[in-house]
Amino acid sequence: MSSDQQEGLLKEAQMVKELQGNRGIVRLYHYEETKDGYLDIYMDLYSGDLWDHIKNSKGGKLSYGEAKEFCKQIAENLQLLRKKRIIHKDLKPHNILVDSVNNW
Repeated sequence: MSSDQQEGLLKEAQMVKELQGNRGIVRLYHYEETKDGYLDIYMDLYSGDLWDHIKNSKGGKLSYGEAKEFCKQIAENLQLLRKKRIIHKDLKPHNILVDSVNNW
């Protein structure tokens, strides 16, 4: 891993830590750089991502109500990021983690 990549991951972990307590932001317990240059991240375990959830749904698609709820949660968190002047550069179903009650 290059030093630029490592610095980017560390910066991202710091941003996530600052956003703790907001619904839809992963709970990050601790992160640390290892002696060999890796970043260890300790966070909640999720059951999968939105892409997997959609694929495993009946007919490979979400119901209207479920899609509406996911969109609402995504919009709320994008608004939070905007207020903090943070841009999510890779928003896609694979990057939206889903818990056991379909919150992310």
